[in-house]
Amino acid sequence: METYEKEIYRFLTQRENYQQMLKVLEHQDMIWENLIIEFWDLVIEKLEKLNEENSTKWEIKADEEYFDPWSSLNMIKKEWPEYRDNGFPAICVAWESLSNDLHYGIWIRKEFWDNPELRNIIASMQKEKGNKGKSTWILFYGQGYNFSRMEDLVHILPDNRDDLATEFATMLFDLAAEMEGRLDEIIERIKA
Repeated sequence: METYEKEIYRFLTQRENYQQMLKVLEHQDMIWENLIIEFWDLVIEKLEKLNEENSTKWEIKADEEYFDPWSSLNMIKKEWPEYRDNGFPAICVAWESLSNDLHYGIWIRKEFWDNPELRNIIASMQKEKGNKGKSTWILFYGQGYNFSRMEDLVHILPDNRDDLATEFATMLFDLAAEMEGRLDEIIERIKA
């Protein structure tokens, strides 16, 4: 063990300190869960405000369970609901893995990747944005935050989460606004 670790070990294994440590650890999961719920609820609130301020017609929908490995926060055009089944849209602008290794972008259902007309539109979008996507993501942006790591939760503590929530809402909203025409074009091709 390093000197620092030896000191921490020595300190935490003293009876009075050990009991305090156990009390803190008892509440770790509750703290983790509440930080994530409060943060994503705030992002949704900020997205709804952007939607209202810009008089846009995006539906903002989050999975009820933020702790599912593939949980997502989606923006879908209100005119697209007929393309949903089992709660999954045909295409959406989304944040995914809300309690894990965060990423966002434009997601499309796997079955639409095989359509040659859509592949051309997708390739054009990827070239325009300098982004090759990933798996079923037309555009894919990793963020470097992983909310399953306790050290990354410092960014969403109550006293400093507002700026990051604003940034996340703005990034998603701006991507949706910028790509709206292309997404409409893809939906029209899916309808055909």
